[in-house]
Amino acid sequence: MTFECWSIIIIVCAICVIEVRTGRNNYALPVIPIVIVPAAHLLGMAFSTRLSRLVGALRPMQWYLILMVVALALACGLIALLSQAILSKRTRNAHLILGIGFSVILALILILDTISL
Repeated sequence: MTFECWSIIIIVCAICVIEVRTGRNNYALPVIPIVIVPAAHLLGMAFSTRLSRLVGALRPMQWYLILMVVALALACGLIALLSQAILSKRTRNAHLILGIGFSVILALILILDTISL
């Protein structure tokens, strides 16, 4: 799932750049928190074993799960907070539903895929 996470990060960054270049800055900032969950997956896969060796209290899978849950909570909170910059209530609600829904579903997929390894 490494390739998929990098693809999501690149696509979301491209969306932000396009929004800024077209002058819609209030739409660019609320999109950025969508990157948190795939970035946490990449960092969790890279550092969970090291954290387990360093602290020793938890196994690598437990560190990964903690990191993913914290990243999901952070992403959902930031999506809700930054969506206030969107002026249209209808667009703001759509962004909230789709952004939080995407983050939750992606986190579940990544966690279930990692657990099945």
